[in-house]
Amino acid sequence: MKRFKVIFTGLSLGTLILFTGGCSLLKKPVSPARVVSEIDRMIQSVLETNSIDPFIEYRFTGRTKLDGDAMSFAGALKLAKDSLIWVSLRSTLGIELARVLVTPDSVWLNSKFMKIKEKGDWKLVREWTGYGLDFYALQGILTQSLFMSSANSREALLQDLISVTQDGETWIGWKPGVEDIPAKSKYLARFRINPSTRKIQEIRMKDGVGQWVSTVLFEYVKDNLIKKIELNGMDESHSYSAEIGIVTVERKDNIEISFEKF
Repeated sequence: MKRFKVIFTGLSLGTLILFTGGCSLLKKPVSPARVVSEIDRMIQSVLETNSIDPFIEYRFTGRTKLDGDAMSFAGALKLAKDSLIWVSLRSTLGIELARVLVTPDSVWLNSKFMKIKEKGDWKLVREWTGYGLDFYALQGILTQSLFMSSANSREALLQDLISVTQDGETWIGWKPGVEDIPAKSKYLARFRINPSTRKIQEIRMKDGVGQWVSTVLFEYVKDNLIKKIELNGMDESHSYSAEIGIVTVERKDNIEISFEKF
């Protein structure tokens, strides 16, 4: 089970770096004129540039490390926007290690290799990785798009997010007061933006108890296609790192998953 935890932790991006840099983003006063014009324009532009396609398929390779145990893997991913994410993981020798299927409400794990077959809700992910994670955070990371736990529509994101420039860098994060709303405090994220391309370069995530728990870095090739997702993190008892190299990305007209075969 620990070997699967190494892989799943790296893939689900659930336990990355504890941010201790004394960040003061979003605490500086912003003029009303900027709130209604420049800030909204930036967020709208990022949403448009990083919109999620309805159906996506990935091929990827990766390596991850948990508590000193390293492992390489490869796999395939299918994503239907706001509906499901399916992942098949295999070893570098081609042996299938596990299949994972997640929806906004449920998590399925099937591994003949490790003789595991489980179905549960997202609390199961916390048991596997030691950290909470929700569907929309995972979807947002895999598609390099803006997200919040309970703000997934364009209108909700525009309402709850704000853009600031600090030390020459452009960030998008939640407005003051949003983290005090229980329904929106499972996971909060701040996004570092490339002002020229409007692509997300970095995500820093905060969990429901107010701790900075993760950082995710993105690398792009020409035409702003995703090339690599890099992760690093730690908590009191574990240290994690993962690197996922994107081999291919395909936009599909439809994606079908057989729950019976799963």
